[in-house]
Order: sequence, then structure tokens, then C-alpha cells
Amino acid sequence: MAEKGAAKATLTHEGPYHVESVAPLLVEILATNGIRKKDLEFVSVVVGPGGFSGLRVGVTFASVFAVALSLPVVELSALELRVLGIQGSWDYVLAVEDGKRKEVFFGVYQTDKTRQILVLEGHAKPEDLASLLLEEVPDLFDCSKRVVVAGGGLARYREQLSFTSSFSLDEGVSMEQNAEVLAQLSFLEFSSRRAIDPKAVTVKYLRDADARSNYLVLRKQISGSEVET
Repeated sequence: MAEKGAAKATLTHEGPYHVESVAPLLVEILATNGIRKKDLEFVSVVVGPGGFSGLRVGVTFASVFAVALSLPVVELSALELRVLGIQGSWDYVLAVEDGKRKEVFFGVYQTDKTRQILVLEGHAKPEDLASLLLEEVPDLFDCSKRVVVAGGGLARYREQLSFTSSFSLDEGVSMEQNAEVLAQLSFLEFSSRRAIDPKAVTVKYLRDADARSNYLVLRKQISGSEVET
């Protein structure tokens, strides 16, 4: 829970049964901190990128809760949350997270005086990222620009991401998705009138779910016969 961009109360759940724990955690945090449902102005939720199942659970719960209370919803980017607190005089931040299936989720952010502004995001194979960025964001490769590459994908794909010596590949850059950063970004988005109808909230997975990809492969041929659609 947050108030005017500052975290007021937090609860976390460790271990299994995440789905079953969401509603009880919400009830507990409201009751413990004396917060009434009518005190809430909006609901914020991380819509991705990330694990498909976890995102679906979180987005569905947040949307249903907001509909029940007639509240708007603020959609938050997991990548933006991670880059928001990065310190340093950088012109660009390239956030790279392991997207599984030998791909990375990436986001290019240009820094202004108050926050990092999204320039481009998507998913790609690590070895294809350089050519994609060169085509879409050529200014990123201007040697006069200060660019830092950070995120969980760097540890696994450092060699593939070392495509120019002018980039600073820094595994030590803090990209924590903590409650304070979440509260700050949530309030900033709400104050900028970017809250939306809860029924319009969507998961931002940036690619097909694993189940969809496997289905497309399996439907082609199984024991010599095409699977019915």
C-alpha cells in the first residue's frame, strides 16, 4: 500500500501457494494498517514482462479487485521498475532480463531530469539484439553517448551483449524492484492521468506464452496426422 508515492505498508509471501495467498494478504494489509477500501484511489499492477502464469494471476486479481471497487488501474512495466532507481549520469539504460527459451526481454530507456523514458522494448535472441538496436535506435551507438547495460540477462549472456566497447556492461548496477520504487512509479503514472479502466488491463508478456508456442509446433504433425484446431 502507498500514499502519495511513498510505501506505507508492505507484505510479502515466500514459498508455495502464491495464488491462494493474494486475497488473504490484501485483507491483512488493509486491516493491520487501518486502511478502508473507500480510502483507495487506484490499483497498480505489474503487467510484464515476466513469467506468464504469475502475470496472469496478478493482473486478473488486480483487475477484479478494481472492478469491484470501481477504481482505475495503473499498469506498471517490470523493466521500468527495475531501471527507475539506477544511479549515474547515463544517456541511455539498456535493461536486459533473461526471457527463457534462449531469449532476452529488453528495454531501452533515455534519461531525462526526472526519470527514464521508454524508447524501445521487446524480446530477441541475445545474438540478434545488436543488429535490432542498431536499426531501431541508432543514436544508442553514438560513441559520445553514455550507455549502461544492466539486468539479470547480463550475467548469462554477457559475451553476446558485448557488441560495442562504448557500452558499460555493469552487473553491479542495482535494479531492485522494491516497494518504494513501485510506489513512486505508481503515483507518478496516476498523477499523469495514465490510469485506465480495469477491464482494459492486459498482460505485457512481449511474446506468445510457452503453451501457445508448443501448440503451434505440435499441431503440425503428431504421428503423421495434423492435430485438429
